[in-house]
Amino acid sequence: MTNYINEEIICEAYTKLDIHIFHDKQKLADLEKYLLAFFGERARFYLGDQVKIKIEFEEGSLITKLKVIGGAVTIIATAVTAYGSFREGVAQISQDAAFLAQSANFEVIFRTKAAYCDRLDSERRKGIFGRVDVLIRQLDVANEKIANSKLPNNKNLLRIFNSETDTLIAWDVASNKFFSKLTDGPTIACISAGLLEELDKLPVKVPWSDDLQGNSLRASLTNADPDLVGSIEGVAARYAAAIRTIKKSMRQRVDLYAPKNG
Repeated sequence: MTNYINEEIICEAYTKLDIHIFHDKQKLADLEKYLLAFFGERARFYLGDQVKIKIEFEEGSLITKLKVIGGAVTIIATAVTAYGSFREGVAQISQDAAFLAQSANFEVIFRTKAAYCDRLDSERRKGIFGRVDVLIRQLDVANEKIANSKLPNNKNLLRIFNSETDTLIAWDVASNKFFSKLTDGPTIACISAGLLEELDKLPVKVPWSDDLQGNSLRASLTNADPDLVGSIEGVAARYAAAIRTIKKSMRQRVDLYAPKNG
């Protein structure tokens, strides 16, 4: 049985400063002590008392990584209770994590008194919830385009609609890559279940499929271009197959990693 590590990176701040204190052990120890107190207090306020803080310093001249690590399932459960849904909970945690990372970066700069010209780089790196939030927003865009689409009665419109199916397939590839980096089974199951809720909002078939069944419309399209009806049906079938496959894969992930009763 796989031993899952029940922790993920919830939030990460990164700075690279052209200052020379890496080999000054006392200054580095003082900076670490202060950042632990500063970052830890705020991380627990925004993300819960159960999170852990990890600080890494690297030479170059000074690279600082501040990470909040914790059990994502517990944080999700708390957020869903507070905000009423998986998507709203994820959006709020993602926003809080980004704000927390930005404040940590500012604090590193302030505490080291790094001049503007010495600030080589800083990033608010997306933690697990930031990445899930991106996946949800990408589905929102795809859903809006597909739900509002009209019957593509020419080759250009066919290409446009086909590209929306391509986008969903690319989304599936990106989500699979995301899940491949997670290590905790319950977290994988929980996030998969939440994303499955969002996938279920997408139409199971193209919105204009009923229009295509009308005899008069089929006849007019066939008269205009004998191959067009077959192409339209192929595009519709491709979309339906893609969304069915993506949902099935997500559902299998839920079933595989969900905690078993008893």
